[in-house]
Amino acid sequence: MTVTLGEIVNAVPALNKAVEQALPVRTSYQLARLVRKISKEVGTYDAERIKLCKRFGKLDEEKQAYNIPPESLSGFEREMNELLAQEVEISADPISVTDELRLSAAEVMTVEKFLNFNFKEE
Repeated sequence: MTVTLGEIVNAVPALNKAVEQALPVRTSYQLARLVRKISKEVGTYDAERIKLCKRFGKLDEEKQAYNIPPESLSGFEREMNELLAQEVEISADPISVTDELRLSAAEVMTVEKFLNFNFKEE
């Protein structure tokens, strides 16, 4: 599947929440494999994000966070948006899940490219 780094970064919290839930073993296994594959891309993204932070900002040692000064903010945002728009190929298909998975509507919106929702008919 082809996704952007932004889609991956936005989906990670919900996918991590999903892997913590007790689901059928097949679904759990598929989720674990997907998260492992995605984590490689997240690691690469984080390394590039830190490079941008170092280039445009200064590390606040006390808070362990980078401060981007106002005069550098537009350049930083432009390059971050470019980074987040990068497409990557993940060697996985969307995983089918049932309504046993508990996610908020906001979380569902972030994982739509990674999960297929198959709801039970009532």
